[in-house]
Amino acid sequence: HTNRKLAAEVLQRKKAERSATAANRAKSAFLANMSHELRTPLNAILGSGQIMSRDTDFPEKYKENLGILARSGEHLLSLINDVLEISRIEAGRSDLKSTDFSLVQMVEDLLKITMPRAEKKGLTLTVDFDSGVPDFINTDVGKLRQIMNNLLGNAVKYTDAGGIILRMSCQSPKNRDRLSVNNNQRMLLFEVEDTGVGISPDSLKRIFEPFAQVSDAEHPAEGVGLGLAISSQHVQSMGGTISVKSQPGKGTVFTVELPFEPVAESKISGRQYMRRVVGLEPGQPNFRILIVEDDPDSRSVLRHMIEQVGFSVKEASNGQEAIDLSQNWRPDLVWMDIRMPIMDGLEATRQIRERANHSVQPAARNPIIIAISASAFDEDKEKVIAAGCDDFMRKPFLADEIFNKIAQYLEVRYNYQDVQTPAEKTVTPDLTYFDLTDLPKDLVQRINTAAKGAMAKELLDLMEQIPSDLRYVADALADFVRQYQFSKIIALTEKEEKRDG
Repeated sequence: HTNRKLAAEVLQRKKAERSATAANRAKSAFLANMSHELRTPLNAILGSGQIMSRDTDFPEKYKENLGILARSGEHLLSLINDVLEISRIEAGRSDLKSTDFSLVQMVEDLLKITMPRAEKKGLTLTVDFDSGVPDFINTDVGKLRQIMNNLLGNAVKYTDAGGIILRMSCQSPKNRDRLSVNNNQRMLLFEVEDTGVGISPDSLKRIFEPFAQVSDAEHPAEGVGLGLAISSQHVQSMGGTISVKSQPGKGTVFTVELPFEPVAESKISGRQYMRRVVGLEPGQPNFRILIVEDDPDSRSVLRHMIEQVGFSVKEASNGQEAIDLSQNWRPDLVWMDIRMPIMDGLEATRQIRERANHSVQPAARNPIIIAISASAFDEDKEKVIAAGCDDFMRKPFLADEIFNKIAQYLEVRYNYQDVQTPAEKTVTPDLTYFDLTDLPKDLVQRINTAAKGAMAKELLDLMEQIPSDLRYVADALADFVRQYQFSKIIALTEKEEKRDG
């Protein structure tokens, strides 16, 4: 009797596991389809906006509407991405991808997005980098950016007066036993504090649950309430912790601790900077580019984007057309959509590769093939590489990403407009309080006060008042401001005050 009961339980458990596996497969298929169906038209919307913004003849009176179009499209994309991301996490398909990157650069990029929203509401947005935080680190930059962007965005959304402070510092891990494999690991600690509406004790208990939202009469709920749930899951997957303290009516502080590894600046190479491509340098071959995409709007957007610069472009709406054009027209590079009727992009890629490899004509060489997909899943990249593609790009894409990929594989040289070259990283001299002894006492006091308030603009104005023979002091202090190292300025100016006292 006992054996029969155990056998029945095992059978029941196996049935439940099969049902769960089938449900997960169905969910994954649904997500892949939804991702493609939603992102494909969004790609056309955002791409059209980019083309119009690049057109110097575009009427000024429509620029505001173009901005609304771009912001609305990006907001819709972020909602779609949130829904897909939480589903990927639940399905166990959100992997860590650690890379070397500039933490300061990433924070500056986030501030460029957040600052206009804060200023529009009359809020101050300040950042305080502790001097011990390294510029270059190794961790999952995508997840870190998403966590930080979500916390800053929420702080602006739920704050009507006062401001937001992002504090960053680092420390050694508390539990050294976990570091037996890697002793180089440290902990990044960052806080996002606001003077907003706060969170009630009841809401605080479920703030990191999916679809939980903070709202009141002045702040109706926006979005789908997944941002903090995703942030919490990302923090956990990265081996960190996230916590929150809040007082209704007074404000909220989110605290995140994440492990990371410092890296040398020399390891960071090929960082991309925003530059507007306006044409091809003369004296280059006539590069041919084939766009294979069944959606006519997406195809048109990509064609206009590439043709504007000076490439020769042809289109195909399915895989069979792509094979014919590859043989007859011989493109240098193919943008290949994965999901298409008649013949999909993966099969078309296999056949293009096979025919080129068996051809006796040297001219029928293999073109570069870059797969494009609106899918939510990273494993698609493995499939397209296995099929013979050289690279993979996810929709919706930006013009700069397209041109960077073409340059990477075809070694194309562009002409640029409004080039923003990165400022050379200067070595800030180590200041001591002796360097400040010749400064006027009231100026030192004002610098100290401004640094305590993390008032970057006021500090830079004060640097202009430093006598010209002490220019090196002004430059070094200004560099601290640009790196958000207000704590260094405070320490220097307080030492100067104490020494005088």
